[in-house]
Amino acid sequence: MILKLLIKLLKSNFLLMLCGMLLANFAYAAAIPLPSFVENFCKNQGLNICAGEQKPDTQKEQKAKEQPLTENEKLVLKRLREKNQLLIAKEKALNRREGQLKTLEGDLQGQIARLEKLQQEIEKDIDTKKKQDSDQLLLTVKFYEKMEPAKAAKSIEQLNTKIAVQILLNIKDKQASAVLAEMAPEKSARLVEEIARKK
Repeated sequence: MILKLLIKLLKSNFLLMLCGMLLANFAYAAAIPLPSFVENFCKNQGLNICAGEQKPDTQKEQKAKEQPLTENEKLVLKRLREKNQLLIAKEKALNRREGQLKTLEGDLQGQIARLEKLQQEIEKDIDTKKKQDSDQLLLTVKFYEKMEPAKAAKSIEQLNTKIAVQILLNIKDKQASAVLAEMAPEKSARLVEEIARKK
């Protein structure tokens, strides 16, 4: 009796096992996930084919990954690593240079600002000096206008040609003629020539 029961159990287990294997093969072929009870049964029966293993394609990929690399592949990988390290080093160098350029750019902007400020101060000083010179020239012209032509001529003859011309250009024409008439002919001629160039 026990023997008959065992035979029945074995037959039913064998049938179940066979059905499980067929179901698993069908599921893998159709890319359908197995129900959990089928997977559990397969695991209990020691059937790896239906116990949720990887698909055959995935197994091939895994075996391919596990295969040792050839010398050429190792060489290619080594060169790729070296190029990668070289690129990383170049990127670091470029980042460092970019930082240095930004620092230099900031320094240059500061120097440009200082130079522009200095230029404005110089232009202001030049304008102030021109105004002072102009004011002083007007005072000198007034002084020479009050002098007698003979005394004015002797004084202007002693001056720098450029200053003498400036004075003669700014005093009244009648008085300038009188002063020039009192000067030595050579000096007078040179001053008239300079005055003609200015006009």
